[in-house]
Parts: sequence; structure tokens; C-alpha cells
Amino acid sequence: MNPDYNFAEDWRSYANAPGHAMQFQHGKYKGRIFIPTNHSNGNPKTHFKDYEAHGFFTADHGSTFHLSENINKGGSNVSIELSEGKLMMNSRNQSGYVKARIVSVSSDGGLTWDTTYFENTLIDPVNEGSLLTVANTKEKYYCIKPGRKFML
Repeated sequence: MNPDYNFAEDWRSYANAPGHAMQFQHGKYKGRIFIPTNHSNGNPKTHFKDYEAHGFFTADHGSTFHLSENINKGGSNVSIELSEGKLMMNSRNQSGYVKARIVSVSSDGGLTWDTTYFENTLIDPVNEGSLLTVANTKEKYYCIKPGRKFML
């Protein structure tokens, strides 16, 4: 087997997220590219409990890549740069037992997650979401759904 394609991770499925990659524009991680992704682990489990969100990143424009920590039961995730050089990843709750988006925040450029929680104001029926930075004034971010707009 080619060692370039032999990984310790036992991923049954793998997908780059349906959104887009992002590149840090400010701070310590300026220039780092982060790609949100998701995968399933091992044998199939009920209620999609084998799905996890994560990301991979490069600080040298693709010469090397590194994996972030996993976010349990996450999928179809997107990410944006927050103020103070932080990264936010917003994920679908793949299991659907809580109808809200999963929000994770990293202060180390996406390697680990400082906090992960359900954002109950972002109602999600196990659906893809999207985030965009539309302006850099006062660091306001919005999640827009038809007929509703939420400030993060």
C-alpha cells in the first residue's frame, strides 16, 4: 500500500464540507487555510452516531496539512474567522436529536476546539448551513435563513 494514502484513522466515509474553505486574514494564523470536513467512523451506528465533523489546515499553502480535533455527531460544517484570531465552525447535528446547529470555537487556528455547544437560536432540521463574513466592521456575523436573520 502506498504510505501516502495509509492513515491511522478508520474513516468509512469522508467529505469536504458543502461550503468553502477559509483563510485567516488577521493575527497569529494569518495566511492559514482551513477546510471544514466530516467523516464517519468504523461500522455504521444507529441515528448517525458514527459521524463527526473536523477540518484540516495548511500554513504553508498546501505543502503540509494537519487535522483538527473531531466534533462528535457533526456534519456539513462551515467555518469563519472571528475576532482575536479565533475560528468558529458551525456544524449540522447529524443525529438530529437536538434541532440546533453545533458551534465550535478554536483559539489555536483550528487544531483543537475550546468550546462546542448547541446554539439553540440557530434552529436546524438536520440541514446544511452557511456562513459568510460580509463586512469587517465591529466583527458582526450573520446566519441567514429564509425570513430570519441571526447575529452570532
